[in-house]
Amino acid sequence: MLQTGAFHKPVSAREIPDYYTFVSIPMDLQTMRNHCINNFYQSREDFLEHLEQIVKNSTIYNGKQSEYTKAAEGMLDVAMAEFSRHEEKLQTLEEKINPAVMTTLR
Repeated sequence: MLQTGAFHKPVSAREIPDYYTFVSIPMDLQTMRNHCINNFYQSREDFLEHLEQIVKNSTIYNGKQSEYTKAAEGMLDVAMAEFSRHEEKLQTLEEKINPAVMTTLR
C-alpha cells in the first residue's frame, strides 16, 4: 500500500516553513479532488499534469530517492494503469466534455 498521506492536503507553511521556498507550483490530492468536483479537468492530460506536479514537487523538496517521491511516483503509476484499463470509456467521456479539442487530436 502506498503511503500517500503527505499528499492528501496542501503543505502547511507553519509545519514546513521552507517548503514554498523550493516549491513554486504546489499541488495536492485535496486540490485535485476539488478540481474534479468543480469540473476543472477537461481531459486526462489536465489531471495528469497536476499529478505529475506532485511528483515534481516531491522530487524537488525530498529528493528522487525519497520514500515520499517513490509514493508520489506510485500514485502516478496507478493513475496511468487505470487510465489504460478504461481507455475507451475515458475517450468517449472526453469527447463529450470537449468535442472541439478531441477532434483536433485525431
